Amino acid sequence: MKKLALILLLSGSGHFVFAQKPDKLTSFRLGLEGGVSPNVGTTQYFNLGLTARYSLHAGPGYAYVGTGYMVSREGINFQIPIRVGYKFIFSTQFFIQEDFGYYFFKDPESYAGQTVLHGLSIATSAGLQLGIFDIGIQYDAIINQNNFSTIGFMLGWNF
Repeated sequence: MKKLALILLLSGSGHFVFAQKPDKLTSFRLGLEGGVSPNVGTTQYFNLGLTARYSLHAGPGYAYVGTGYMVSREGINFQIPIRVGYKFIFSTQFFIQEDFGYYFFKDPESYAGQTVLHGLSIATSAGLQLGIFDIGIQYDAIINQNNFSTIGFMLGWNF
């Protein structure tokens, strides 16, 4: 049984090598994202979370739709983003992506944290594709009654 599991794992792992290649129509990405507010002295804002997205090959890159779950140290205690965007691959390793989205927040200062806020999001990212992995930096601005932004990182696994 162990040998069968190992053979299946190794035979399936070759499929991942072709993640986000020009001849592949779709891909799926799991990611880790985090950031800190550019004005840490006044906002004390930090977030970290997991994201997932489905991508479709379109032109020199990938159009995608995704969601995730982010938690923060202070202020808003969780965020659920819904994003659409485009990842433009301008060489075999470098990319720039732009996404637009909508965030849902739970306000910890409301009665028992029950109030749900929301806001529009605009994020710009740049990074490297390293085989099935990508790594990059991201600037994310969320526009609502408490406008805030983060500068952060993103790590992704494409398959």
